[in-house]
Amino acid sequence: MKKYFLFIFCFSCSLVLFAQNEHLSFMDIPIDGTITEFQAKLREKGISHDAKGSSELPIGKRKFKGKFEEERCDIEVSYIPSSKIVYQVKVFVYYDDRIDFAIKKYYSIKEKLNEEFTCVYEYEKAVKAQLLCCIYKSTKGQIKLENSYVNVPGFVSDMITIEYVDTINNADKSK
Repeated sequence: MKKYFLFIFCFSCSLVLFAQNEHLSFMDIPIDGTITEFQAKLREKGISHDAKGSSELPIGKRKFKGKFEEERCDIEVSYIPSSKIVYQVKVFVYYDDRIDFAIKKYYSIKEKLNEEFTCVYEYEKAVKAQLLCCIYKSTKGQIKLENSYVNVPGFVSDMITIEYVDTINNADKSK
């Protein structure tokens, strides 16, 4: 009986350790490795490096352009400057005055995320602008999905942002 409990205990511990060593993924690319390796994987997905945009960002960030969920977007990848290890990916999809379309896309992305993750925090605010937000957390990391739009006389804008933060590499950035 002791052997049985010892086996169950060891098996459970190995599952927990394995789960903690998994990285969050963006477009089926694990958020791991160096910025050069990550950039090569993005290139394979049709995402191109935006050298001019990257030059305007602080050290530890690179900008890319491509498509996410069939929409043109900007992608900002954050990495630890000393080790060059990637820990965060942020997607910006701009809809300008296509507010209804952007809200539908927000809920479509949210539905896809709900298949794999649980939304742990959700809010909606509206005055002259509206903000929809849902935060997902797992042992792999955190995903924050936002749709923000402004509709005031003379100005209409809408944007979806999706931020992926890997748990393992985000913890490493403080070292």
